[in-house]
Amino acid sequence: MKDNEVLAACLVKVKQQFGNESEGVTLFQAFTNNEHKNGIRALQAALQEGLHFNLSIKRTTYNLEDKMKNVLPLLKNNGFKSTDISQVFMTKQLID
Repeated sequence: MKDNEVLAACLVKVKQQFGNESEGVTLFQAFTNNEHKNGIRALQAALQEGLHFNLSIKRTTYNLEDKMKNVLPLLKNNGFKSTDISQVFMTKQLID
């Protein structure tokens, strides 16, 4: 945050037993302020810290929304790979 303006943020869940090193981390959401010149740099710093790139652990993410496309190059540059798995949205008509 700079001058009360959020430049970037990420929401992660860390798998860790008390007193032990992290076993894995999952990225759920990421945001960057595209209107600010330092938004991408701030996002890189947030992901570096949030995803524990300094540790050899399992990192996953899924269901990144289309509006987070600017996050994908950063993830791929840090070893993430795309898979053929995608989310399916299903509905069922309820009887009135």
